[in-house]
Amino acid sequence: MNRFLSILFGPELLWVGYFLLCSFLRARNLPPSPEGNALLEKSCTLGMFLATALTFAVFAVPGTNRWLLLVRVFMAVGIGLNICLFRLIDGINYGDSRNSGTIGWWFYGLMTGGVALLPGILLTIVLLRRTS
Repeated sequence: MNRFLSILFGPELLWVGYFLLCSFLRARNLPPSPEGNALLEKSCTLGMFLATALTFAVFAVPGTNRWLLLVRVFMAVGIGLNICLFRLIDGINYGDSRNSGTIGWWFYGLMTGGVALLPGILLTIVLLRRTS
């Protein structure tokens, strides 16, 4: 049972939750408004940074192979960032020619997610080596 819980409550489930939150935020911006666009923009940067950083909380679940969990975290963040960012970007609509630049938020989101992912992975590797 413990092994089942460690698989169920993994990083993938967190990113499903983040995706649902992104879908909710996107739906709130219909019809598009400047305030809604600003919220989606902040979600592309600050939201993805926090989502990536919070993904490392799965290491608190006992009974998992920590090295395998690290690979799962890396994969879930890589896939989840892209899916969530495209969901958020799809909801941004300025109503003019600025819409062609919304893909830039994807780059910003990947960068801020990477800023949380790289130190998180490095710190996790250091901690896993110390405990092994």
